[in-house]
Amino acid sequence: MSALPPLCPYRLAPVGSVSPARGETIQAFLRTALPFIDLRPVIKMNFEELKNKAIKLLSFREHSSKELARKLIQIGGSKDLIDLVDLVIIDLIQKDYLSDQRYAEVLIRSRAHKGYGPNYCKRALLQAGVSHEIIEQSMQNSDIDWNEINQKLINKRSKNSKNRDLKNPQEIFKLKRFLQGRGF
Repeated sequence: MSALPPLCPYRLAPVGSVSPARGETIQAFLRTALPFIDLRPVIKMNFEELKNKAIKLLSFREHSSKELARKLIQIGGSKDLIDLVDLVIIDLIQKDYLSDQRYAEVLIRSRAHKGYGPNYCKRALLQAGVSHEIIEQSMQNSDIDWNEINQKLINKRSKNSKNRDLKNPQEIFKLKRFLQGRGF
C-alpha cells in the first residue's frame, strides 16, 4: 500500500490535488478556490486579554459600548466570545472607562466643530448604538449654537461661488439641500 498524501491545512484535500494557476498568488487562489472557509485563526482569549485590548482601543478615542463590543468580537475572531465581551463591557462601564454619555458629548462637539448639524449628530449616535435618552440629554447639555454654525455655512457657501444669487429659487433649493445633507 502506498502512503496517503498529507492533507491541506485549510481543507480536507490532499496537497497538490488543487493548486494555484501559474502567476496566481496564494491569497487570490484561496479567495477563489476556498470561499467557504474563514482563514483567520480562531483566537481563544481570556477575560484579561480581552479587557486589555478594550483599554487599548479606548486609549485612542471614545467608543460607544456597542461599537466597542463589535470591535472586540472582531479582534477575538469568534462569536463564542459574546458572553465574555459582555462581561468586559460591564466591567469597563463600572470603572468609568467606557461611557455612552461621554461618547455622545465628544461626538456632538467634534461634528459641530466640523460644521455638521444636530440631525447628523443624532443619526451618527444612533448608528453607534447610543440610546435615544442619552442622545437627547447630550444634545440639551451641549452649549453649541446650531444657528451660528448654520449661518457660517451659508456665508461660506455664498462666498465660494461669486455668481450665487440667494433670490433665485434654484439656488435656494441647492442651499437647502446642502444644509439638509449637513444635518440642519
